Amino acid sequence: MVGVARWASRATVYRHLRGLEACKLAESILPRTPGEGKRLYHLNNLGLHVLARHLARPAHELAREWQADEAGLLRKMPRLPTLLLLQDVVNGLVTGAAEAITNQGRRPKLVRWTWQRDVVHRFQYREQVLRLFVDGAVALCIHAQQSDGTTGGEWYGLFLLATELDDERLMRLERLLCWRESPERWSSYQHMLPVLILAASLRRAEHWQHAVETSALKLHLDPLRGALACLPELERAHENLWRLPWRTLSTNHLCHLRDLLRRVPPAVFPPFLNVEEDEEEQQLVRALPDASGASGSSEKPDRLVVGNLARRVATITQHDLEEREVIALLGVRLTSCQWSILRLLLAHPLVSDEELAELLGMERKSARSTRSTLHAPHAGVPVHWSEADSRAHPGLWETGH
Repeated sequence: MVGVARWASRATVYRHLRGLEACKLAESILPRTPGEGKRLYHLNNLGLHVLARHLARPAHELAREWQADEAGLLRKMPRLPTLLLLQDVVNGLVTGAAEAITNQGRRPKLVRWTWQRDVVHRFQYREQVLRLFVDGAVALCIHAQQSDGTTGGEWYGLFLLATELDDERLMRLERLLCWRESPERWSSYQHMLPVLILAASLRRAEHWQHAVETSALKLHLDPLRGALACLPELERAHENLWRLPWRTLSTNHLCHLRDLLRRVPPAVFPPFLNVEEDEEEQQLVRALPDASGASGSSEKPDRLVVGNLARRVATITQHDLEEREVIALLGVRLTSCQWSILRLLLAHPLVSDEELAELLGMERKSARSTRSTLHAPHAGVPVHWSEADSRAHPGLWETGH
């Protein structure tokens, strides 16, 4: 992610990250979720305060804004399977944008991009206050040379949806439709961003397509504009998201992703997707003259990040932790297969080993072995997790519900 954001080589980024760890400003953790072997980094308490001092901003305010404090980090842990997937998708969209979007045969240049994950937005619709949730929102700015020789920036945007659960309430399609029709969007109604749905299998792709149709029929509205793709086909597309066989949400016909994109004026982007000049870099410039003088403070920094997630994950049962913290740390500890079993148990309580093996496409012995680890005391999660539990602990499944 950092390499894509800063257009730097992986070796360069890795060297600087190791330097930050050596200076005790950052920490890392290796989750057992999809993307195994991918080390994840975060600021520790000292690093957060050093950056806040450099930006001349209160540390607690900065941490809350970027969800980089203890609560923010724990909130992300159960979402790691989805967040890692979304990050790979965004990286693919960014790195392939210049090649995919051409203007009269000329290859443009991607000069700016931004994205926001786990977007929550409240809006009013038919005298009700509703809450919109999408897994991600992306904005891309393309600078292309025009026929007259001039260059100009063109903005494009996308919403991203991805869930492993076959539950239309968690697909958020109805809320997106309601927000599209809400009064706050009347002035920019024609600029609704297309929705990209990422399905984990062909069966889930069919379920998503059905949900798109039923949500539109239920509300008596036109379907959302967008496309759906099955992620297992990514290998055949040479890991290029732009080459996936996308299907339109309204007709289920094959389409090219670039054909869905429409130029959007920056002023009509949703408020939760800031496309103004990079506020972070502006703050850095403003803060540099004062940074040396401000760093002389001898006040002890507040404890905003407990830190050492890797050690805490390895010793979950050795400490008297709150249930919320246990759930969060298990988000790092559970394997991909264990996550799949938990989702199946939520949707299909009281299934047998044979049924689990059939649904997961694996040997019965392997399914029984993986399932038994969820019974073990160190797992920390009951194997009989129910729909009531998901409502009691919504952060384990989807943020914002």
